[in-house]
Amino acid sequence: MNARRGRVRERLHRRKVAWTFGLILGIGVPAAIGYVRHRQALQIGRLQQQSSDSARERESMEASLALQKRISDLRAAFGRAHAASQPHYLLLAALAKATPTKIALRELSCDGDGFRIRGHVYEKAGRPDDPLIPFCRDMAMAGAPWRFPGAPEVADGDFIWRGVFQPDSAALPGSAEPNPPSAIAVPEPGNVAQWERAVSAARAQLPSRSDFDDGSQGWSRHWIVLAQSADRLPDVELRHYALAYDHPSLGSWSDIVETLRRLCAENGVTVDSLALAAAPDGSDAFAEAQITLTARLRL
Repeated sequence: MNARRGRVRERLHRRKVAWTFGLILGIGVPAAIGYVRHRQALQIGRLQQQSSDSARERESMEASLALQKRISDLRAAFGRAHAASQPHYLLLAALAKATPTKIALRELSCDGDGFRIRGHVYEKAGRPDDPLIPFCRDMAMAGAPWRFPGAPEVADGDFIWRGVFQPDSAALPGSAEPNPPSAIAVPEPGNVAQWERAVSAARAQLPSRSDFDDGSQGWSRHWIVLAQSADRLPDVELRHYALAYDHPSLGSWSDIVETLRRLCAENGVTVDSLALAAAPDGSDAFAEAQITLTARLRL
């Protein structure tokens, strides 16, 4: 009897164990499978997010590079079409007004934004009443479209004074001459729309080739063309000229100033260099009177 009861309890125990194990399998296996699938889904999600982030980074980098290239191209186009105003003729007019009879100007040379004045003081050089003192004061007047970084270099009455033009600055104090209409505000570095408007405005102000040829007849009648070349670019034509005044004398000064005034007022034209040198024998003549210039023309 006891043995029989023992076998019954053992069978019940086995069934209970089997039922419990089956229950564990029924619950645990799907849970394990769900957990594995969840981990896989998370991993796939992370990979997809990383791929999406990488794609956005590439797109952002490509957009940034495209923007930089666009701005670079616009800056280059603006540089080809725009010419800052130049005060060369104002410098000549100021020299004529400020130079006393005790000072002789022997040379004026301009190259790009820099210039050099060379001359001689005939009386009282180095004294407290040296005529070079008021000459320098008058030439370095406040508001002038040039500046002198230092004092003149003086030796035995000879002097050399170096200065720098300040493009697009105001005219001389008291002068009625405004800046030429070509003055265009330089856009903000990263503003594409401003650069596009500036390039369009600069190109619109350029003279056509026929207009420039017609207009140049008014100032070139006393000038000989020493050299001429042209660069045909996709958006503009650049013409380069080297001119020399035909038999210049000191009486030609006003005509030279007028030529420079017209050139400085011409949209798209820049004076690249200017060389005026008095004859070494002190005669009423120039040993040299030459101009090189660049004209930007609309196609």
